Amino acid sequence: MTDLRRITTSLSYSGVIRISITTLELLGYPKDLLLLINEKMHKIAYEPCSDKDKRKINIKYSDSTINNGRIINSYRFTKKVFQIEGWDTKYRYQIPGKYIEDKKVVVFNLKEAHPVKNNTYSDDEDEDLLYDINI
Repeated sequence: MTDLRRITTSLSYSGVIRISITTLELLGYPKDLLLLINEKMHKIAYEPCSDKDKRKINIKYSDSTINNGRIINSYRFTKKVFQIEGWDTKYRYQIPGKYIEDKKVVVFNLKEAHPVKNNTYSDDEDEDLLYDINI
């Protein structure tokens, strides 16, 4: 059986990273996350990690609902991604992802990103986009 869910993230040049609640759910609602980049393959990944890992980004869940995700910040990460892809800094980019269950990681292909107006939170989740998480 194929489980279809919205696995998305969006990046703004300012350092804002939005992660869909589905993505976080699949990762087990981690308290700490690694933000990984593979320049050659044009992919990024989010992987849960230990609170002892110095590279971690902390995630807070106090007001999460099924309809919203979390916002974290990493200017170094988003600046690097924008630089690699040559993206327009006036937009944020939404990227569909795939959950790799045996590695407990979500991978995003940067070549599948699409620009989104950088002024609202409501367009963070595309109602019409569904992504297959059984790879």
